[in-house]
Amino acid sequence: MNSTIGKRITNEEANVINTIKEPAFTKDNIILTDEGYKTIEDLSVKDLVLTSNNTFSKVKKKEYCSKGETIIVHGMGIDYVTCTPNQQFLVREQIRRRCNKSERNNERGSGSRVFGEPKYVCAKDLTSKHYLGIQIISSSDDKIFETDNLDFWWLCGTYVGDGCMDLKQRRAIITCNDNDIKRLEPALERLQYDYKIHPKEYDRGCFNVTIKNDDFAEFVDEVFGHYSYGKKIPYKVINLPEPQLKAFYTGFLQSDGCTLKTNPNMSQFTSVNRNLTSATCLIINKLFRRPTRLYYQIRPDKYIIEGRVVNQRNSYQIRFLKEKEKFEHAFIENDYIWFPFSKLEGGPIDDLYKIELEDGEGFIVGNCVIKN
Repeated sequence: MNSTIGKRITNEEANVINTIKEPAFTKDNIILTDEGYKTIEDLSVKDLVLTSNNTFSKVKKKEYCSKGETIIVHGMGIDYVTCTPNQQFLVREQIRRRCNKSERNNERGSGSRVFGEPKYVCAKDLTSKHYLGIQIISSSDDKIFETDNLDFWWLCGTYVGDGCMDLKQRRAIITCNDNDIKRLEPALERLQYDYKIHPKEYDRGCFNVTIKNDDFAEFVDEVFGHYSYGKKIPYKVINLPEPQLKAFYTGFLQSDGCTLKTNPNMSQFTSVNRNLTSATCLIINKLFRRPTRLYYQIRPDKYIIEGRVVNQRNSYQIRFLKEKEKFEHAFIENDYIWFPFSKLEGGPIDDLYKIELEDGEGFIVGNCVIKN
């Protein structure tokens, strides 16, 4: 066991922690493809990976390097990235803060920050002056799906948040409470979907709404998958026109998210699904042009709810401010969001893989742009 796991390390320690000179990742990192986020373990040659210029490139090579020590890169709004110290990250570096009175009326206000041009920097060289970048995904001009119906996309978002599949009957089921049913029934009736509402066993005040529509069940199972830990949001959904994506987002927020009572400007999502959470960050970036914060919560394996022992998984939490505040750590410029880098940690001894794309562009790993 590597004694540095979980320990914050210095740039000097990161520089010597690994004898592997080439950039490489551990297999559990997530990379954005046309099918949504995939772990590098599940990535295959010829998979299509989204690049830093919003185009797709085929995976030319996924090559096993060796087993070795790693470092973990953390930053606001990104999933952690576990890699070798020579893996390169797209960054902007803070050069100075403007303090000249004549510059106080600029768009970032008094004492605003000045940044250098985007560049790639090795993980071991990241400092508190660096901001990790990711592009805001644009909408497609092409018609991706057969329907533009907003109720349909709202229902899809509700399914992703609170739905499951009855695999025997091939039916989509939404679990909800009384307030959810008041939103759900009108949408189902406008879509002319037959449905059945029945109380959920063991959970007082909860209901299962079975949607009796074969086409809807087939669509959501194929596009989004089933089970809370196995669902995905493919790129073509993130790429939807804004009205449809906003409807999808609203359904997801109402089922699996909330607006904080203590701060009406802040929305929050919680999920056990790492891939789903990272894709949701991209949707928020696109719809609201707002940065997110992403937290990882380690939970006990078992938990007692109303006298019943239930299994738990570790979870992810997204928080973001809907309206800009006077000062924010992250910033947006030229359709890129730049998140402050926070720290390096010593990582595990693990299998390492190198990814090579056909066009050599940067690609998205854990909600930041990386290049070999």
